[in-house]
Amino acid sequence: MLNRAFIKYQKGVSLIEILVTTLILGVGLLGVAALQISGVSSNLEGFYTSQATAIAEELATRIRSSKIVTMIPTSNKRTQIPYGTYLTNYSTEKKPIVCTSAPKNCRSDAGAPAVCSMVDLAAYDLQDACWTAKQTLPYDQTGKNADGADPTVRVVLDGNRMSIVVDWASTVAKSDLGEIGNVNTGCKEMTKSALRNCVIMELVP
Repeated sequence: MLNRAFIKYQKGVSLIEILVTTLILGVGLLGVAALQISGVSSNLEGFYTSQATAIAEELATRIRSSKIVTMIPTSNKRTQIPYGTYLTNYSTEKKPIVCTSAPKNCRSDAGAPAVCSMVDLAAYDLQDACWTAKQTLPYDQTGKNADGADPTVRVVLDGNRMSIVVDWASTVAKSDLGEIGNVNTGCKEMTKSALRNCVIMELVP
């Protein structure tokens, strides 16, 4: 008799336990899913940051390598130029480089030093950086989002110090992950947008 009464009062307990377990498991899985999305987003942003850093480093290396024409005495006035002029050739005055048609390839063409001026060389290096950024960094290809404009490269000259700035549409790349903000807002002063990320590399050529 006691067993029957005990069983009577235990009816439905198993179902409640299943419901509670399902609830706890569901909440836990939601947390895991959110963590997974955050991980994918961080990895993606890290990848683009690495790409932008590589672009800035490549441009910095080219700028430094071009400095040699200001140091070697030569009778060829087309080659030797003043140091200040050399720096000015690479400056974009805080404006982004506009990707235009490919300029004369001064880095690989035979006899390049004879046919390329320092202006030509600087133009090629800046254009190459611009096109590399556009091919490797994300942007809004529909053209409808002002914050999703093409990635840009700038070279800001301050005395003898240069700052290479590479920025891209960070939130556009992660829009499918539900992110609408950019954690790195330090680029806003240069890009005029809190939704774009950037890499800033400073050097003294």
